[in-house]
Amino acid sequence: ATGGGGGGGGSGASAGTELGGSVSAAEWLDGTWADVREGDVVRVDSHEAFPADLLLLRSSTGRECWVNTKPLDGETDMKLRLAPKVFESLLMDVDVGTDEGEAAAARALPALLRGKVLCEQPNNKINDTSAEVRLAGVPPALASEDNVLLRGCQLRNTDWILGLVLACGPDSKVGFRQGEPMNPSKPVLSDSVVNLNLLRQALLLVPLCLLGSTVNAIIIGNYDDGQPWYRETEARGFGQWFLNSLSYFLLCYSLIPISFYVTRNIIFSFGRYFMSHDLTMYDEEQDEPARVRTMVLLEQLGQVSHIFSDKTGTLTSNRMEFRRAVFGGVAYGCGDTAISRSLGKANDAPRRAAPLPPYAGTTAATRAFVSFEEAESDASIWDVLSADDADGAALRECLVALAVNHSVMLEQVGDAQIPSASSPDELAFVAAAEHFGLHFEARQTARGVVVLHDKARGERHEVQLLEAIAYSSDRKRMSVVVRLPPALVASIGGGCADRIYCKGADSVLFERLAPVAAAAKGQYGSQEALSDLLGEWAEVALRTLVWAKRELPELDEWRAKYREAFNNPSEVAAYKSGEPCLITQLQEQLESGLTLQGATAIEDKLQDGVPEILADLREAGTKIWMLTGDKVGTAKNIAAACNILPKTADVLEITTETFPVLNELKTAEMMEVQLEIQQAEAEARHDPRVAVARHRAICGEWRLKTPLTAEWAPRTLAEGTAYAVREGNGRAGGSGDPYSAYARWRHTKHRFGVWSAVKGAARRLCARRSEHEAAISFTMQEALDMQTKRLDAKYPKLVEVRCALEERRQQLMKAMRPRLHGRDSGRSSAGKFPQLGETVSPICATVVPSVPAQGIQ
Repeated sequence: ATGGGGGGGGSGASAGTELGGSVSAAEWLDGTWADVREGDVVRVDSHEAFPADLLLLRSSTGRECWVNTKPLDGETDMKLRLAPKVFESLLMDVDVGTDEGEAAAARALPALLRGKVLCEQPNNKINDTSAEVRLAGVPPALASEDNVLLRGCQLRNTDWILGLVLACGPDSKVGFRQGEPMNPSKPVLSDSVVNLNLLRQALLLVPLCLLGSTVNAIIIGNYDDGQPWYRETEARGFGQWFLNSLSYFLLCYSLIPISFYVTRNIIFSFGRYFMSHDLTMYDEEQDEPARVRTMVLLEQLGQVSHIFSDKTGTLTSNRMEFRRAVFGGVAYGCGDTAISRSLGKANDAPRRAAPLPPYAGTTAATRAFVSFEEAESDASIWDVLSADDADGAALRECLVALAVNHSVMLEQVGDAQIPSASSPDELAFVAAAEHFGLHFEARQTARGVVVLHDKARGERHEVQLLEAIAYSSDRKRMSVVVRLPPALVASIGGGCADRIYCKGADSVLFERLAPVAAAAKGQYGSQEALSDLLGEWAEVALRTLVWAKRELPELDEWRAKYREAFNNPSEVAAYKSGEPCLITQLQEQLESGLTLQGATAIEDKLQDGVPEILADLREAGTKIWMLTGDKVGTAKNIAAACNILPKTADVLEITTETFPVLNELKTAEMMEVQLEIQQAEAEARHDPRVAVARHRAICGEWRLKTPLTAEWAPRTLAEGTAYAVREGNGRAGGSGDPYSAYARWRHTKHRFGVWSAVKGAARRLCARRSEHEAAISFTMQEALDMQTKRLDAKYPKLVEVRCALEERRQQLMKAMRPRLHGRDSGRSSAGKFPQLGETVSPICATVVPSVPAQGIQ
């Protein structure tokens, strides 16, 4: 349904959308996506897709709504979207949940929304949006990607939303294709092969038809009367010869198998039917069979040679379970993981059988995200939580951090509240806090409040969320600034009510911790001990995060500067582009001098059947690559559990930890080396004379076949260089001046015949082509050696990497040599040394360009 509004336009660097059309024409209209125009106000109900790029105005819950972006990025996690604060008070009374509310909104919206939205020109950057809302009588406000609902995404956890159309159709971010077709077709191997063969047959058919017409003309011309007695007299000449050629084409056109296309499509149709009805490809959990969207791609499934797979959500189930934690320097939990059991590293210690406290446990909606076990010999987290000392207060504050530092929303499904989050890790943290006694009950976004229920004391606390600094791949951390109520502050040991809670990777948070004057408490209270423990957890494929806090007695002054910076368009633009800005400086200032709280470990289990499927793919000869951002130990163990890496494999690690010099090597320098090598190759291929001259000049004395004899005559370095420049003519297979080539042809033909002359010319052509190709390769290798020496001079330790690779290559070749000679035919070389060239070569070609990939293979 679309509401009254007016389309707008713009010029220059931004586009404009006018708000507020004719008040008398305002009404709700039922229509299709094609009827939507810029400036319309659209209502979208739950589980419906957005018909255009919308600016969120209001939702059934206030300012926020949840969006499923699977059609865009394939992620099943939901994203939180917020309406700009400028609309919060303006549209507070708008409610389209009833028929009366719809009619009232249709009358009120055109008068309320008077102004313009300035936004960027159409583009395909789905993760970046810049706009400015200018309403009458209201200061301008900025809008970002957090305020925009993209076309094709689905509304979740919200009954309805109202959105202003910013772009629709081909101007939307999903539909935008600058200079590209809307539905680009993918090339199919069989199409290329069939088309090439059909072209060859068509080209063969042309001379056959011409030959037939010519032979027919010769035979007819041999008759005395000009025609055989049984044929009528026909005209002669070029016209009749051409008509006869067409007749022969009609007789021979069946040589081109046009029906093959129809036959192939019929075969594809049968393959599509069998694949969509294959029970082994049916997903019971989603109740969805295999879908074949493009039939022509069926044939390419059997031609796949490499599979590049993400780890999280592809090899693993992307459903996190809380397993272990370190709070106050004490480690809690001993649960095993699927990886530890597959590697034989399971913990066999007896589990604690004591009953849990009455307040412990989770609801049915969060029970699947906690799998916490304790060993009898280890410290119990329940004993510390029930104590009223400093350790108990510190542990309770850790639970507060788990319960507030997230973006989880609660969706009402029937009588139950189902938690939803953009990251499954956050669901595990909220479930863990609930399991230990602090229940996350509600998030009131309009008030900026999180409601927590202390089940042990029977108290409810409203925690104010003042600021939230979201997680990003560059920051590797997330922080929230909160104001705790007095009762909650008292239960966690007192102090300032304004605090920041930060979670992130250990490599990031350890750098932001304040110096500790006193000795750390607990076995894992120090950074060194905690880092070693996190490494052990990573070895069994546990995802770890470090938690820290800081009290903020001077928060108001910082918030004023932060709000002012975020209202500055230039600062926001610099912040989005990753450039230095005041926003980043203020964030760094707030996230420094932190106090370590502890660390958590969650498990992401492998999906069912992954090891068996990958083993079958390896048996079929498919190379499998796993791409992950986890630690090296985690990656190796998961690869071993998935049958990507044999458990007994001797792994060569080329990382910044094993070779610190790689930390110093800059990508710009590597790209410069690659560019110079490409330029040398292009120069050599453009003018092979230069490559041949350089090849012959550096190689010293060499032998060249003389033009008219079969003898080999030596030439000196100077003569060879001069001859190379004089003889080469820039063409692969060139033979000097045309007279010399013709003289060789005449000489060979006179002595040995035509066939020998043809063979000799072909042999010389191949020899000259091979010589040019070898010279070009030599030129590239020379450029590679020069750049290697330059890098070695600047980074002497880079030689260690190359030596390690060469040593490993020698070891592998020595072990492989008996099998290559058939001395160990009873064992498969792929079993002990899987993907030898595939594993080492790309690393050498990317990290250490001085080691050719071909040499490693």
